[in-house]
Formats: sequence, C-alpha cells, structure tokens
Amino acid sequence: MQVGNFNKAKELRENNVSLWEEKANKPKSILYLSFLLFATSSEIISGNFDKAEEYLVKAKPLAEKRNEKSIYLVYLLLKGHYCNQAAIIGNGNKELIDSSWFDRINSFFIEKSSLNEVFKREAEKCFIEYVETEKSSNGDESLRYAKALYALANFYITHGMHKEAIMHLHKAKLICEKYKANAINLYYSVISALSISEFALNGYEHVKKNLDALEKYHFNKQIANYAFLTEKEKEAYKNIIDRNITAINSIYIAATSNETRIKLYNNIIATKEIALYATENTRNFLEKMNDSLKQEYYEVIKQRDSLETAKNVAFNSNSKGGNEILLREKKVQTKINSLPGIIPFDPTAIKFTNISTALKKNEVAIEFIHCIIENSEQYFALLIKNDSQAPELIPLFEESVLRKILNQPGNAEAKINNIYSKNIDSLYSLIWKPIEKNLFNIDKAYISVSGILYGISFPALLDGNKIDAVLLGSTRQIGMKSDDKRQIYSPAILFGGLNYGQGGHPNRSASGKANFSELRYTINEVTSIKNMLDSKHSDIKVTLFTKDSGNEESFRQLQSLQPSLIHLATHGYYYPTRNINLSNFDVGINSETNLDPMIRSGIVFSGANNASSAYSENDGFLTAQEIARLNFSNLDLVVLSACETGLGEINGSEGVFGLQRAFKLAGARSLLMSLWSVPDKQTAELMSLFYSNYLQGISKSRALKNAQVDMRKKYKNPFYWGGFILLER
Repeated sequence: MQVGNFNKAKELRENNVSLWEEKANKPKSILYLSFLLFATSSEIISGNFDKAEEYLVKAKPLAEKRNEKSIYLVYLLLKGHYCNQAAIIGNGNKELIDSSWFDRINSFFIEKSSLNEVFKREAEKCFIEYVETEKSSNGDESLRYAKALYALANFYITHGMHKEAIMHLHKAKLICEKYKANAINLYYSVISALSISEFALNGYEHVKKNLDALEKYHFNKQIANYAFLTEKEKEAYKNIIDRNITAINSIYIAATSNETRIKLYNNIIATKEIALYATENTRNFLEKMNDSLKQEYYEVIKQRDSLETAKNVAFNSNSKGGNEILLREKKVQTKINSLPGIIPFDPTAIKFTNISTALKKNEVAIEFIHCIIENSEQYFALLIKNDSQAPELIPLFEESVLRKILNQPGNAEAKINNIYSKNIDSLYSLIWKPIEKNLFNIDKAYISVSGILYGISFPALLDGNKIDAVLLGSTRQIGMKSDDKRQIYSPAILFGGLNYGQGGHPNRSASGKANFSELRYTINEVTSIKNMLDSKHSDIKVTLFTKDSGNEESFRQLQSLQPSLIHLATHGYYYPTRNINLSNFDVGINSETNLDPMIRSGIVFSGANNASSAYSENDGFLTAQEIARLNFSNLDLVVLSACETGLGEINGSEGVFGLQRAFKLAGARSLLMSLWSVPDKQTAELMSLFYSNYLQGISKSRALKNAQVDMRKKYKNPFYWGGFILLER
C-alpha cells in the first residue's frame, strides 16, 4: 500500500479473508474482522464497490458487537466511504443503513432516486460519529482527531459543501502543524483538501501558495523514494503520485489563466511515463559503469521475472524466493545510487519554456489529458507553439461518448470499417476538430495521447490531413537534449518466413491453442526489405533470419551485435483479460491468476508450436517482460510487423504496459507497431512501401504516412492500412 501497489495489496488482503474462512478455528474473531475491513479498504480504493459491499456486510455484525473498541472506528470510516459512494450512484445495500432510523424515514423516500439522500445521510452520520468518538477518546488536539476531521471534510467536499469542509479542515490543519514532523503526509493531505474547497469559494489566488507547496512536497518525495525503490515499486508508486497531482491539476483546469495552464502542463510532463524515464536513467548510467555491477543488475531483474512467470503469479515478495530477490534488487539499487557521478532523475527538470523554445515555427506540440470533472471522465488538449505565452487548453469530449463510437459490432475488419469509415466524422469531431482552428500554417504536430486515446489510430483519424503527425510517449521528449549518436541502418536484422510447426492462423496474431500457421507473405516482405537495404546502402550489414533460424535464442543473441534496425514479421499476441488460463494458448505460461500485462503480450518465433506449456527461456514465445530486460542501447527502429503489438494495459500516466513499453525499456528509440489484428498480405505491401520511402531519407513518420496514403488508394477500408502507428522516443 505504501509504495502504491494497490492491486497487489488487494490480492493479498482477499487471500487473507479466503484462507481464514476456509481454515480458521475461530471464524468470528477480531482478527477475521480486521481481515474483512482491510479487504474492504482495498476494494474501495480500487473502485470495486460490489466487492467492498460483500466484505462490509460480513463485517457489520462483528464490528457492532465491538463498538467500544478502536476497530469499530475503522468500520465506521469504511462504511462512511461506502455509503458516500452509494449516495453518488444512487444505489447500495440497505443492510448497511442504520435500521433504527431507516424505517422512520423510509416512507418519505419511495422513489429509487431517493436512495441518494438516504445513503448520504448515513455516510454523514458515520463520519460524524467517527469524529466525535476520536475526540472523546483521544482529545481535540490528537492526530487521530485530525484524521477524522479530514475524513468528514472530504465527505462534504464530495457534495459541494465547502463551507462545512473548510471549518473542519482548519481545525485539522492547526493540529497537524503542531506535530508536523510526525504527520507530514496527513498535513499535506489536509492542505490539498483545503485548497479544493477554498478554490471553490475564493478562487485561485487564495490557494496559489498551498498548491506550490503541495507540488514541491510530492515531487521531492518522489525523487527521494525513487533512489531506493525497485523498478516494480517505482511503477506502483506512480499510483500515489497520480492521485495527488491529479487533484492539483483539476484546480488548474478550472482556473484557466496563463499561469495555471503552464503549471498544468508542467505537471503533466512531470508525471507522464516518469517511472519509465527513471529506469532509463539508471540503465543509461550503468552503460558507462563496470560490467560486474551492470551484470548484477540485469541478473537480479531476470531472476525476479523468472520467478514471477515460473510460479504463474504476480511477483510475491512475501514468498521465500520472492523476498530474497526483492532484497537483492534493493541492495543493487542502493549500490547504484551511492556511486559517484549518478544524477537522480528529476521529473520537474523539463518545463513549458523548454518545449516552446525547442519547437519550430511550423510545429505544434499537443498533449492530450483526461481528468474527472463532476464525476465524468473529461478529455482536453494542451497545445504549445514556438510563440506560445502559455499552452492553449481545449475541451474535447467525455470518455463515455467516445466509447460508444468505439464499441462497434462485428469481426475485426467490420469493426474497424465502422469506426474509421462510417463513423469517422463523429470521431474526428470529438478528437481533432476542436483543435483544427489552432493549426494554421502548422506542418508537423507532436502528439502525446492519454487514456482511451492510446487505442486510436491517428493515421486513420487524420487520413487526408496534410499534417505530419508524430506520436510521442510524452511531449517532454521535445525538450530533452540528446547526445544519441546511433546510426540509422547498420547493422540491420530481419525476421520473417519463420517455421512455427503445424498451424492454421492467417493473420499475424495468436488465437486459441498454439497452432501458428506459416505467414507466407513475410518471407517476401523481409527479402524485399533486404534487397532495398542492399541496393540503397551497400555498406550496411543485413542479417536475415528465416525458417528454423528465426528462433528466440537467435533474437536474444542480437544484444552482442547491437543492431540499429530490427524488423519482426511474425505472429504477435496480447491477451487483454487478466484472469485467463493461458495454458489454453501454450504461450509458455500456465495460469488462471491475475497476470502482469508484460507476460500477457509477446512475439512468436520459430518452433513455437512445438513448445510445451511450461515456461522456458527459449520456448518460441518472447514476452514483453523478457524483452524489457534486454539491452539494445543502439536500436534506432524496431518494426513489429505483427498483430496488436501496440496494445497493452493502460497504467495511468505511465502509459501502455505491453510490447511498446518493453522495447522502450530495452532501448529502442522508435517503434512501428499495430493496434489491431493485421492481415498478412496487406501488411507485407505496407512494409515494402514504408521502407521504400524511409530509405530515401524521409522521416519515419512521413514515410509511414506516405505508405498509408498509397495503400488507401488500393484498399478503402482502414483495416488494411490504418492499424500501424509509429511511436518516437
């Protein structure tokens, strides 16, 4: 919980309840009640209120019997949170409402919509009792009382009752200031809540200093924590950072001044993919260090990943082996950060001014963002130009509206046609049309997406638009100075025409049992690319892996060659469902548990159909998790000419976890990848056109755009050409 790995905490707490219910000799004990309440807390944090309700109903009779004990206050707090959410959605379990007064008022609330008020009153009743009990038990200057006041104030904020919230928050603030050294987290939580209410009543100038202090505190804490957190813990800790900074950003969005838009943009680029940048910072430093420390670092990462996959569970630091590896990784991390010359990664180092001055006059940077406004997921665009005094903040759409357009029936081809042909005007009106008026005389747009937009094909969306759209993980990259001297083409590695064994799938994706067919157009694809490379650049060493030679081991050994270009024309896979029995697919893992998305996505190599379901290093399935620990520091471009290679699980501001994150961690500067199940024949045509353009010296993004324009003339349905996107680093 403390490092932000809420999903893992929830899993462990659910296991506590299950194990106790199965085996405990005293099922009604206070320990069981504790387990139920901890599990309730995790479900509420995760937004799973149905499951929270299940645990809370079980806890109710046990907690009410112990109303003189401190654990009853925990029950009151969680019940208050549950009832508050039930008030918002207008539905909940009536068993959790105090029957002593529910019967008296029930006749006044006949309509279902009246449940909002019933649960609101019950929530307030819980929070007030919580406050009064803490005050009588511990005094009106105790930190426990301050924490209770904070909880009650948050309830009032939820319902727009800001005067009531401020009254309680001022009391909590005065208490926290007395014990600030021991209550620093609570103090800044109170300041954050106070800022929201005071902004609502008095405006931005009244809370400006508080927001500056909050930002400084959260980012300094992140820098300090990242010095000793493991890679996985860095990714999880982002959940905490996101929650804190998003609350501040919501104020900046509402304030709409030049100053607040600059602060908003600075916060966005200071949080987007920051765990990724921090890990890259460590790995780049290791490249300059002695081989023994670098070897120790990658070895412990490999052991961690192997344990995670071999046990078919998300990494369990509480297992014997898991705990030992976690301690080893922390020791290695401490060694690295104690070395002279290492500079801790500072997420706030790049600012709005760095971006605007780096842009040319004909360029624009567009950072798409999303935020919950009045219980609705709202999307905005932040636009920056060379002469911008501040970013433009452009309101776009509600996520629910876009989801209706994307939720189309039919197979992959019909669905894509419905979205990007039949509904293209509606799609364009939501995402791009509000931006257009700001793009006069703009030739190139650097675009960084967010949330549901990770799944949008901008090539299909902007079909016919002359702007060169360059996709970035974060527009922060525009302001980052790079001493990257990687060569563009040499050496070049091509995989295609691979021998998987017996199979029968015509597209470049995994489907059902491991029964992958030969992709007959891929051999022509890679041969054509080799011929173009040989013709245009005779000095380039091009290596072609086909049939049985295109195995997983051959790919791993490429690290010693440090290629600049890797082209993979093969099957790819991404399984979006967390709880899936992957033994049905024989992709090297056998599990029915909550698997890491980096295990659920990968690339298929020769011999995959002959692999057993047991995990092995060279089974023909290279997962994203395995790719992430490889070292391709010279890799300028990786082309993933396979299905769904751009998909993965969206993890807040850290972006998409899957093959694209894996190759970023491995060192790739640019990735050409797909958003849906791409057809073999048309993919080979598209790739030939892409390289034909690219090898003439045209930029990668423009080369892809030209290729897709040519494909559009032959194939009207975007399914055949719109699935591929290019992500620059």
